Amino acid sequence: MDLALEQETLIISSEVAALLGHARNLRGYDPETALETASRALEFVRPSKACFELAESLYLCAELQHDLSNYEGSCHLAKEALEQYEVLQHPSGLIDSHDLLGKIYEKCGQIQTASIHHQHALDLSYLHRDERRVGKSLLSLGILRYNQSDYSEAISYYLRALEKAQTITDDYAQGRILGCLGNAFERMGDYAKSLEYHQQCLHRFHIESYPRERSFALNNIGNVYIALADYTQAIPCHEQSLALKQELKDRWGEGSSLQNLGVCYLYLGNLELAERYFRDSLPIVEGINDREGISIAWQGLGDIANQRGQFAEAISYYQPSLALSTELGDRYNQVQTLLNVGKVYKQQTRFEESYQVLRDALCLTKDIGAKRLAQQTHNELASLYELQGDLPAALQHLKAAYQLERAVFSEDLEGKLKSLTFHFELERAEKEKELYRLKHVELARAYDELQRSSQELALANNQKEKLLKTLGKQKRQLEWQSNHDALTGLHNRRHFDRELSRAFREAKRYEQALSVVICDIDNFKKINDRFSHQIGDEVLKAVAKLFKKHIRTTDVVARYGGEEFSLLLTQTSGSDALRVCEKIRHLIELHPWQKIHPGLRVTLSMGISDDMSPTVHDVVLSQADQRLYKAKHNGKNQVVL
Repeated sequence: MDLALEQETLIISSEVAALLGHARNLRGYDPETALETASRALEFVRPSKACFELAESLYLCAELQHDLSNYEGSCHLAKEALEQYEVLQHPSGLIDSHDLLGKIYEKCGQIQTASIHHQHALDLSYLHRDERRVGKSLLSLGILRYNQSDYSEAISYYLRALEKAQTITDDYAQGRILGCLGNAFERMGDYAKSLEYHQQCLHRFHIESYPRERSFALNNIGNVYIALADYTQAIPCHEQSLALKQELKDRWGEGSSLQNLGVCYLYLGNLELAERYFRDSLPIVEGINDREGISIAWQGLGDIANQRGQFAEAISYYQPSLALSTELGDRYNQVQTLLNVGKVYKQQTRFEESYQVLRDALCLTKDIGAKRLAQQTHNELASLYELQGDLPAALQHLKAAYQLERAVFSEDLEGKLKSLTFHFELERAEKEKELYRLKHVELARAYDELQRSSQELALANNQKEKLLKTLGKQKRQLEWQSNHDALTGLHNRRHFDRELSRAFREAKRYEQALSVVICDIDNFKKINDRFSHQIGDEVLKAVAKLFKKHIRTTDVVARYGGEEFSLLLTQTSGSDALRVCEKIRHLIELHPWQKIHPGLRVTLSMGISDDMSPTVHDVVLSQADQRLYKAKHNGKNQVVL
């Protein structure tokens, strides 16, 4: 290559890297400017036929177009990025491109295609042993199942993704997954658990660093309050979420928040304001082809027409909404729309049609485990049979509604208790009037059951205390998990860094000795490749046991990442630390590894720093790491001080 051309290429590559870095920094709070910056980088490298900078520029532009709800443009760029990564045989780029395409196709309602791309991403992640991307793909597949109303399967994916994120100490991923778990439990009616997860998510995403993620956390908490019928609490959550989404130019999120505010005002009886929010959302969701959003907007406008007694107009909105949610496989919204259609048909005395629609809704509630919607459907069927004079059938559905109400009481914590107390007080008087009006012996027995359910409500406070104790135990378990490595049981990197910072300050203040050690299992990748990852995991656990057995209880040992371990030896000079480390190194070398697998041999390289002259502990850690590198360079299986 000509020297001048080579220099020009280096300048362009450097400028592209700077532009892409700047765009990534802007993405969280100014996606439009981020897209402009990334597009400039793309213009620089467009003439290239195949290079890493071109693939990265295409992918980042695709991500930003997705953030701005331009799904057609995002899809085109993501496909181009995928082609470039295939030419380059770049595993992580291929995984990320498939994952992004899955999200795009999901937003466009092409569920099967979305599922194929997400599964490709997961398979490639496992193939290349990329734990972070395995967790990311599991999360994407969970979200796909959630949008198909398969909540138990979604939770299964989320929990697997959470385990991966905890293993690699990925706080950002943990925050996202906690929010998704909150959404799934909200749809299943477990509002207390839902609020617990959403509040944990919100605490992780500060507005300065994660405005986009915080907007969704606020939105999700608002939705739980809607489910709890606490609309005055829900409105400020959705208003804050809407303001953040508008600032971020998130059209998809803006449409969703407008519709949630419409729902709040609809249930508060302010039909004019509710209609304004739903109509404001409609051009937004139509403009970005958000088919789920279109379905929800039509459903909301149908609810408003229904409340006004405009039944024909309500049906004209419900029918296309139902068709679209059915096409998308969104069974939760299908049930809600069917329930509303059944109510309208009942008002129009179209009893046979109302019966059929409500039966369809009831079948769907069983499929998705939506007990609250099932309870409402049974109540509507009871009312319908009563109007037709079929009192035994009315009683059967009324009993089923009461049983569901009691089941919901027993399954929830504080949030559920609050919700059902409110719901119970609103509906009890109407049910009592209904029972007396029917003047039927069997229905009078149902009234006795209602009285018993009132007594059960009084006992719910005692149940709540027990459940709160269980919640406290779960909280302690989560705290343990946040500070420990799941595989070895040792402390994790976050805990070690915190303890090192504290111990370093104390050692400086009281002029005490302190030694920091970074250790690395020699040739660990070869162990995995030759003997399997399962054997590699057994090696990690065995090394961890040896560490725990041969260091003081006052010292700290942690799995620092992968095959790396770290030691914090308080009040210990470098020479003393050297003796401790040589002992551990010798024990690991002589350990009977053949019991795990014939031919297995394990050694350890270690670097020590006892320098207390730096002003910050990070320097000491870096020195230990440099000495570990020297131990590796000098032939491994040794300690360097």
